[in-house]
Amino acid sequence: MSKKAIDLTETNPTSKTQLTKENMYNFIKQRNNKEDAQWFVDLMREHKKDVPLNSGKAKSEKGKSYDFAYIREEFAKKFFKEISDEYKKAQKKIFDDELTELLNSFDAA
Repeated sequence: MSKKAIDLTETNPTSKTQLTKENMYNFIKQRNNKEDAQWFVDLMREHKKDVPLNSGKAKSEKGKSYDFAYIREEFAKKFFKEISDEYKKAQKKIFDDELTELLNSFDAA
């Protein structure tokens, strides 16, 4: 089952799994910004990796794919910060600080 294509210019993704190759490509294309396009092309080209092929005799051969975990995270950091791991970790620290303050408020009373 393939993932549903979403228009990233109109809908904010709720998770990085929605950042498919096609969705990211279409988002960059619709932005019509040469610097963003160059950044995306460089990101994709720099993060190719060898993967084993899954068909019979070819299992010992390698094919090319992309490091999508890294690419999605970098794309999220640049365009959709709220779903990036970096943002989520920062938010968690802030909430942990709030929890500490909650406990400390009882000590002060």
